[in-house]
Amino acid sequence: MIKKLHVLVIVFLFVFIGEGVAHSSALPNALSMEEAFLNRDWETVDMLLLKEGSSLSSKEQSLAANALWLQGRWGEALSLMESMDDEQLPSLISPYRDMMTLLAYERTGEKQKAYEAAEILLPKAPEELSYYVAYALARLSSDPALHRHWLEIMLQKASNRSQTTQTLGELLETSGDNMAYALQLLQFEPMNKRALAVLQKSKKPFSAPISNALGYGAYLNGNYSQAIPLFLAVPLNSKEGLKSRYYRAVSLYRLEQYEEALDLWEWLALHGKGYAESSVRRIGILAGRNEKEKSLSALEHIVREGNETVRARALYSLYTLVEEEKKELFKRELIEKYSTSEGAQSILWDDAWRAWKKGQISEALGIWEKLLSQSSGIWRERLLYWTARGYEKLERKEKAEEVFHTLLSEYPLSIYSFLASPGGPSFTSDTPEELQKRPDILEDWGFIFYARLRLLREGSPAALYRAAVLSKWLEDEPGAYSAASSLMSLFLKFQPLPKEGIRFLYPRPFGGFVQQATTRFGVEANLIWSVMRQESAFDAEVNSWVGAIGLMQLMPATGKEEARLVGMENADLWNPNTNILLGASHLARLQKRFRRLEWAVAAYNAGSGAVGRWIKEGEERPFDEWMEDIPYNETRNYVRKVMGNLFIYRMLY
Repeated sequence: MIKKLHVLVIVFLFVFIGEGVAHSSALPNALSMEEAFLNRDWETVDMLLLKEGSSLSSKEQSLAANALWLQGRWGEALSLMESMDDEQLPSLISPYRDMMTLLAYERTGEKQKAYEAAEILLPKAPEELSYYVAYALARLSSDPALHRHWLEIMLQKASNRSQTTQTLGELLETSGDNMAYALQLLQFEPMNKRALAVLQKSKKPFSAPISNALGYGAYLNGNYSQAIPLFLAVPLNSKEGLKSRYYRAVSLYRLEQYEEALDLWEWLALHGKGYAESSVRRIGILAGRNEKEKSLSALEHIVREGNETVRARALYSLYTLVEEEKKELFKRELIEKYSTSEGAQSILWDDAWRAWKKGQISEALGIWEKLLSQSSGIWRERLLYWTARGYEKLERKEKAEEVFHTLLSEYPLSIYSFLASPGGPSFTSDTPEELQKRPDILEDWGFIFYARLRLLREGSPAALYRAAVLSKWLEDEPGAYSAASSLMSLFLKFQPLPKEGIRFLYPRPFGGFVQQATTRFGVEANLIWSVMRQESAFDAEVNSWVGAIGLMQLMPATGKEEARLVGMENADLWNPNTNILLGASHLARLQKRFRRLEWAVAAYNAGSGAVGRWIKEGEERPFDEWMEDIPYNETRNYVRKVMGNLFIYRMLY
């Protein structure tokens, strides 16, 4: 069998054994409809329709109809779907054919026929289809009451965040009591203007959930004076009580009402459950800027009265804030009592790092070896790398190689692994057996979009991997990334790594826009994708709580300035093309200012002023040491991740 296939269609073997949807640029002259469809060869599909027309089987008609649909040829697809012989149509396929038929009616202007078809389909629609049928009914309803009714059905059928937020947003545009919908939407999008406006119209005094939501929205928008009384109206014993107290404290701090903020944070550190550690951190920040004596007193109180977790956090804050002669006391207590805490590890790391920079390698290595025995995650990656570097410095070659091997084995895609071995890990084009899943009947008949929905709902590793394969075939790279995003830890268990799976996690979406930006500004395309992956995970609609927008997470002021500099009027930062273009422009400007790439990457996160303070003109410290010296934890982690992304992109493509 394989020998016969090898000459004609070896590229399709991947599909026949269920490994994925195959592509080929070298096709035989006589392609079947299935082969033409799988290769997205629409020209051949048209040729076969013209040549074989009435002699096509129902399956071939279905494949052709889906091919036409993917090209936006709604009317032609509708004609084929209507001509299919129902007796030859498998019962599982029928609802998906009916769904495409009603959508084709809608897109060709036959709205009433579309509505009637959707009403018939809804009661028998599979779970993953029912939301979309209800959505069609909502779109097609001219009667306001019916429109709202179908939106409420949509909300019941919604199975993910995107479906839920879209439906809630549309419900808020209808008349009726929308308070509950507004509150629900604000849980996902706390700055949603429409939802906040709905809550503002509710009866006063506001309920606790409404006061909290309005207060949090005001806080995120920087309206701290407005937020404080709203938070104050939330009873402490309510579900929203602790959150309101915490953000009331932050709002007071922003307004420089430090004593009141301190009192609230001190109470929360002792009684605030999930807000306790954050409150201790906030007190430490306050002590470094104002009210130092009172803040230190509060931290000492927390050390005496708090639980173990907050005691460790408070001890570390005290260590960072007191005079040199007092540091040793807090350091000793923290290391003796809470040796595995982040604070203890940070102190010991700093001791080792100072020793390393002084050339005291044995001292640094001794600390790193001790920390390594109780570390995990980013700490472990970091410690493995520097421990191995320490062995190298001491010319203990075999020991260094052993530790480097552990690093490369446990964290093959870490920035530290690429620093240790720039060639990167080894890959295979084979798909691990546990991720293999044969195409189901929906795929066989061409309903790729709906096959993907079924796989996502199933949610097993093999189903998610297959959904990623189908997403890529649909030319939806963000969809492939989303489907495969939970499989990273599984991929890393295989040696060599499955290359296609890793590519799903490091996709190259919006390729045309990225290429335009690269051509115009000279920024490496891989760098744009590396930043995009870290900033937005390729979600063009993401908006951070500080107001950063879109794929490249541009702040409005930055976007406006870049638009002015490149001569763009009325720049829409939500537009992917514009967002990528202006993000690339900003990166290009930073690269011109800073002669090293890692400095420019750090500046994209922390700002040029901060990075300018961290570097000295002519400094030639190696990248790994400079990265570890970045004083902001957030920026240090950002540089690790973006530069790590860049290594992987360069290796994969």
